[in-house]
Amino acid sequence: MEAFFGSKTSAELTERAVRDRLLLAPLATTRDILHNPQFLYRGYLVPLEHPEFPAPLPIIPPRLLQTP
Repeated sequence: MEAFFGSKTSAELTERAVRDRLLLAPLATTRDILHNPQFLYRGYLVPLEHPEFPAPLPIIPPRLLQTP
């Protein structure tokens, strides 16, 4: 399994799963999350001023535009 999955990109695996109706979904990496257009647009990531961890962090809790 490692050889098969390791030789494919996430996009290739997702495309194959959709085509063949397989239960398979990609997991987001930290890089994926930090560059996610929806997270960036919604302001979900905020800068953190910390000498040992200078990276954006998710806000908690997520902001809701409306209540149900």
